[in-house]
Amino acid sequence: RRIAAKDAVPNPTVIDIGQALQIMGIRHVVQPYKGYSRDVESQWDNLGRVLVDMEQPTPEIYDADDDDIMDDAKKSKKKLLKDIAKLVPSLPSRIQRLEKEKKELEEQQQKEAAGHKVASQKTSSSAKKKKGKKRR
Repeated sequence: RRIAAKDAVPNPTVIDIGQALQIMGIRHVVQPYKGYSRDVESQWDNLGRVLVDMEQPTPEIYDADDDDIMDDAKKSKKKLLKDIAKLVPSLPSRIQRLEKEKKELEEQQQKEAAGHKVASQKTSSSAKKKKGKKRR
């Protein structure tokens, strides 16, 4: 976890983060097939990484109260991550993706419920006398 859970977005994708950075006007590179080899989940579930150019100052990272650029890279990175987390939920592609996933989940649950009814009917009919050679 890079930022607090209250500020974070559940299940962001690399594409979502890239789109948020593009809206903010920050130079970045999306590498969709990169992953951390020791992390089993990142190999299959949420593959990819985003490289951000933190060298050039941007209006979002500039601290107007001090009249200079924040020296501490961690503070500017935290601020950038919080700004990205604010933008990601409102992205149209993310909203469409979440709606599609929700529909697929509902359809899967309906199929499982229908399959469960069919399976329960089969088990009740299989309680009848079995045919075939009887072994002693």
